[in-house]
Amino acid sequence: MILAFAGAVLYPVSGPPINGVMLVEDGEIIAIGEYVGVPDGAELIDVTGKVIIPGLVDTHSHIGGGRLHDHLATAQP
Repeated sequence: MILAFAGAVLYPVSGPPINGVMLVEDGEIIAIGEYVGVPDGAELIDVTGKVIIPGLVDTHSHIGGGRLHDHLATAQP
């Protein structure tokens, strides 16, 4: 299934921000741009007012309250 994200400001890896559509299929970005259409049968997701930075991978996260390291630390004597 193709997911079509429309209405957000898209910040591509290179180039200025655009207002357009981002298509995702099987977890991969297949198209992004101002003139990308929504294919028949795609699930349209309205993301008006949001910001999308396609391709950004954030390997530093505090999901879980920022205390995950407390649970991963080696046992102390």
